[in-house]
Amino acid sequence: MTDRRVRVAVVGVGDFGRNHARVYRQLEGVELVGVLDSDSERAHRIADEFDTSVLPDLGFLSGRVDAVSVAVPTSEHARIGCLLLAQGMPSGFRSLRIRLISPMRVWSSLPAPWPI
Repeated sequence: MTDRRVRVAVVGVGDFGRNHARVYRQLEGVELVGVLDSDSERAHRIADEFDTSVLPDLGFLSGRVDAVSVAVPTSEHARIGCLLLAQGMPSGFRSLRIRLISPMRVWSSLPAPWPI
């Protein structure tokens, strides 16, 4: 196994995102690079709690992280996920045996009519 840490960020730090940040902070082999939230005050509070950085925007993530937890409201999942994919964020890491699945992919595998 490699000594390289998996670099992660959390986008959206409400109740679920805060929990993601907490777990990432506790995992060996994981570096919590930072958090991003539409509520700047909340982002700073969570960053301080878990000793990480507040990230300026989604564009900052490119080349700086290996994975992103998208913990925004459900209505924003597809938009944020597509923005991350458009900037080259990989959708899976075979060598790490991690598979990230976007809500759009889950929805497309459901029988019609798809949830809106």
